[in-house]
Amino acid sequence: MMPKTASEARIDAQSGEPDDVAKLAVAEQAVVDAEKALSDLQEESKGEVSTFITKFQGHLDNLNTIRSDIGGKTNRMELVLNRIGDDTINYTQLLSNAEDADMSEIIMKLKNAENVYQASLSTGARVIQPSLVDFIQ
Repeated sequence: MMPKTASEARIDAQSGEPDDVAKLAVAEQAVVDAEKALSDLQEESKGEVSTFITKFQGHLDNLNTIRSDIGGKTNRMELVLNRIGDDTINYTQLLSNAEDADMSEIIMKLKNAENVYQASLSTGARVIQPSLVDFIQ
C-alpha cells in the first residue's frame, strides 16, 4: 500500500484542508510501515527494505507537510493573541483618557467649593447674630 499524501487524505468540507483525523491516519500508517520494515530487517528480507525506504520517505514528506501546517496555524494564532493584547492595552488607555479625573483640577475645584461654603457659613452667622441680639433686647 502506497502512503497517503496530505492531498489524498480526507478533505474537511469547511476549510478545504485535510482534517485532523485524516492526518492522524497518515501518521498511523507511517508507524505501521516502520514496524513492518523492522520485522523485515529482523528476517533479513533485503528486497522489502528498499520498498520501505521509499514509503518512509513519503511518510516523512507527509509529516513535514503536517508540521508546516501546524506551524503556520500556530503563528497565526500567536499573531491574533498579540493583536488582542495590544487592542486591550489601547482600549484601556482610551478609556482612562476619557474617564479618569485630573487630580490637580479636582483638588482645585474642591478647595474652591470649601472656600465658598466657609464664606457662606460665615456670612450666615453674621446676618443671624445681630438679629438675635436685637430680638433678645
